[in-house]
Order: sequence, then structure tokens, then C-alpha cells
Amino acid sequence: MNLTAIYAYDFFIGESYAQLGLDTEIKVTEWLSIVPAAVIGYSIGEYYTFGTASNAFTHVGLNLSFPIT
Repeated sequence: MNLTAIYAYDFFIGESYAQLGLDTEIKVTEWLSIVPAAVIGYSIGEYYTFGTASNAFTHVGLNLSFPIT
């Protein structure tokens, strides 16, 4: 299982956000795997938030990939 954490600052709009991700590899065969992954992002300041929210969740993403090695 892999855990990733990202903090990013957007110089264009002068705001930042953080993102956490989690993924794992499930071996199916010697040459094929399934990798489910999830990410969630959080605005620090007013980084592309809606309405009057200043700190808010900005995105959730789910992914399923099938790498062939």
C-alpha cells in the first residue's frame, strides 16, 4: 500500500492546496496487476472553491488501472 501527500502553491492565483492519495497493487498474474487508487484534495485559502468557502474539500478521485509488465 502506498500513501502520498502533496502540498502545492499556485503562483498564478496566490493560493495553495493539499492532496492525499492511497493506492495498492493486486497481482493477478506474473504480467498483469490491478491498481485501485483514491485521492482527496483540500483547499487552503480560496483555491478554486465555490461560494464563500475559504477552506474546503476541492476534489475526490477514484481510479482503477491495469498495468502490464
